[in-house]
Amino acid sequence: VAGSPDHGNTPALQFIVGGGHLVVPDAAGNFNWPATQSVTLEAIVRTTTIGEGGVGSILAKQGATPGEWWWRINATGKQGFFVNNGINGSKSVTGNAVLNDGQWHHLAAVYDATAQQVRVYVDYALDGTAAAVYAAPGNIGNANDVWIGAFQNLDREYEGDLDVVRISGAALDPSWFIPIGGIASAV
Repeated sequence: VAGSPDHGNTPALQFIVGGGHLVVPDAAGNFNWPATQSVTLEAIVRTTTIGEGGVGSILAKQGATPGEWWWRINATGKQGFFVNNGINGSKSVTGNAVLNDGQWHHLAAVYDATAQQVRVYVDYALDGTAAAVYAAPGNIGNANDVWIGAFQNLDREYEGDLDVVRISGAALDPSWFIPIGGIASAV
């Protein structure tokens, strides 16, 4: 399908329930991070129906130990970001903006180890924040691959369009997010 006109108008992927997902192999554990490492996930998304059972996974590395993480659009149409280091339990944040409006949105989920927070953004504005204090380091992640558009058990399939996905090894400020105008101008 045609991608977001605000982000380069390049082709985007369309996901439908029962119609597939993408798997990014992670045998080396590149998408696991210690609780002391900040990470930012970004995606350009468009949806109206959200997904299977009203919940659609954007990115996920879940279903295995020691820890896991996932980012999805919940049944309420709001994004949720969840991290678990396998030692001190889960930390999560849910945004406030309703996203199943058929419009393209830039979404970001940030795990900020320094500020000890998880944050979500919609269209470059803060959408929700929660504490993420880990007393023991532990890894956030596991031996599974990264799935785009579904959980690893083929549950929580995303239904909508996905234009760009980016994972950065830092807690990015919105001024460093994928810029309006296209990915080519991103730093």
